[in-house]
Amino acid sequence: DLRMSRGLGDVYKRQVIDEAKAEGTEKLLDEKPLQIMLVENSITTIGDGGHVILDFGREIAGGVRILVHQAALTAQMRLRLGESVGECCAELGEKNSQNAHAYRDLTVPVISLSDSAFFDSGFRFLRIDVVGGEISLKSVVAEVLDSEVNIQGSFECSDPLLNDIYATAARTVELCVRRGVLWDGIKRDRLVWIGDIYPELLSLENLTDDLSPVVRSLDLVKEQTPADQWMNGIPMYSMWWMIILREYYRRTGDIEYLAAQKEYIDGLLRSIDAYVSEDGNTHFKSNLVDWPTHDTPDEPAGVHMIAVAAIDAAKEIMEYLGADATLCEKISKKLSAREFEVEEKKQIIALKDFALGNITDTEKEKLLTGGAKGMSTFMSYFLLSAIDRASDTSRALEIAKEYYGGMLKMGATTFWEDFDIDWMQEAAPLTRLPEEGEKDIHGDFGAYCYLGYRHSFCHGWSSGVLPYLVERVLGVKVENGGDTVRISPSLGGLTWVKGDVPLKKGVLHIEIEDGKMKVKVPYGVKLICGRIVR
Repeated sequence: DLRMSRGLGDVYKRQVIDEAKAEGTEKLLDEKPLQIMLVENSITTIGDGGHVILDFGREIAGGVRILVHQAALTAQMRLRLGESVGECCAELGEKNSQNAHAYRDLTVPVISLSDSAFFDSGFRFLRIDVVGGEISLKSVVAEVLDSEVNIQGSFECSDPLLNDIYATAARTVELCVRRGVLWDGIKRDRLVWIGDIYPELLSLENLTDDLSPVVRSLDLVKEQTPADQWMNGIPMYSMWWMIILREYYRRTGDIEYLAAQKEYIDGLLRSIDAYVSEDGNTHFKSNLVDWPTHDTPDEPAGVHMIAVAAIDAAKEIMEYLGADATLCEKISKKLSAREFEVEEKKQIIALKDFALGNITDTEKEKLLTGGAKGMSTFMSYFLLSAIDRASDTSRALEIAKEYYGGMLKMGATTFWEDFDIDWMQEAAPLTRLPEEGEKDIHGDFGAYCYLGYRHSFCHGWSSGVLPYLVERVLGVKVENGGDTVRISPSLGGLTWVKGDVPLKKGVLHIEIEDGKMKVKVPYGVKLICGRIVR
C-alpha cells in the first residue's frame, strides 16, 4: 500500500531498521493478502519487552494497519510514529516530543485475529513496543491517504538534483492539501494559517488547474474573522490574504469571486489604515514576518514591506473591479514616507525586493554573501527570486541546490518547516539515531513553536523553490487571468529543460534544448515568447 512518489523513483524502500526480542521481522516486508486467517504460515513474533522499527521509506499522510495473529491476553502495544527515527524512539516530552494536532504515541491492548487501523498523521517511521506478553503479527502496512490533487505540472532538466528538489517540493504540497483546504503540515499545524500559504498557492497553481482548496482556505478564514479583527490573530496574515487573493485572480480571472470580496476588503483597509501613521510607521500590536526574523531589528522593515505589497494588491483588485481606490492610495502614500535599510536578514531584503522592486547595493551584497546561509523555508520563493535578480539564475540555482539539497542529504522526502544549513555540521540524518558526538537533525534543532521533535518535516510553505523553477528557469509568467502566457526562459547553465504548466484552458508544454524552444499552448491562450537566456 505504498505508492511511489512522482519523479522520485524506487529509491525509497520499506525496511526493518531495528529490532529486539523479535523473530522473523523480515517477513513483515513480504507481500501478503491483507486478511487475517486462523492459520498463518508467515508471522513475526515479538516477545515481552521487545520492539521493531519500520521505515516506510518516505513521508506519508495517513496511518498504519496492523494484522495480529495471536497475542497474550495481557499484551499491549505501544505505537510511536516519527518523521525521523529519533522521534519514533522518543518518550513523550523528550526533546519536545508530543501528541500535537494528531496522535503519534498510543498504547493499545492487543487482540488475537485482529485487523486494526491506527492514526491519521504525518510520518515515515513506526516503532512497535510490546509489553505484557508475546504477540505474533501477520502484516504491518501504511495506509496512505489518497491525494486530493490532480497533478498536471512537471519539471525536468539536465541536473538530477534539481529534478529531485522539484519532485520533493511537489510532493510536500500535495500532501498538505487535506480535507479540501491547505494545511501548514500533516503532523503538526494541521490548520489553515492563511499568512503561510502564499508559497503553497504559487506551487499549487503550477501543479494543478484546480485551485478550489485555495478558495476554501480564503473563505474559511474570512468567515471566522470580522474585517475589524486580524486573521489567525496576526495583522500580517490579513495582509497576506489580500496578496493571495490578487494572485488567485491573476491566475484564474475569476471576477465574480473577486467582486464578492470587495466589502470585506474595504473593512480590512480601514483596519490597516488605523495602524499606519503619517510618517509611514506601522503600529500593530503584534508583528510576524517569519520565525527566524521574529523580534529582530529587521522585523519592522519586513512588516512594512508586507503592508506595501498588500496595499498594492488591494489597489490592483480595486482597479480590476472598477472600484474607488482612494483609501489604498492614502495608505500607500503614508507608507512611502518611511524608508528602511535592512541590517541583516536576507529574507527581509527579499521581501523588500518583492514589495518595492529594488534594493540598495549594500542590501544586494548582504543577500549574495554566504550562499545558502540565512535562507528560510517559508521565504525561499522570495529569496531565490531576489538572488536571481540581484545576480543571475546560475547563482540562485546553486543556492537552491545547497539549501534544499542539504535537506535531501539529511534524509528528507518532503521539505521541512525550517532548515538552516549549519544544522548539518556533525548531525546524523533522520534515518538513524545519532552516534556519540553527533547531533540529532530533528530533536536538537528548531525554535519557537517547532522546537525539537515538534518540528514539522512536511510543511507546505517550504515549497517556494517549485514556483521559482517554473517562473524563472522555464520562464513562464501567466497574465490576464490565464488568457496570456509570456515565456522567457533563463537556464542558468542547464543544457536542457522541459515542463508542463496547468492553465485554466489546458496544459502548457515547453521543451528547451540547444537554444531552441518548442511550446504546445492550449487553444485560446495568447503566447508571447521572449529570448532564451543560457
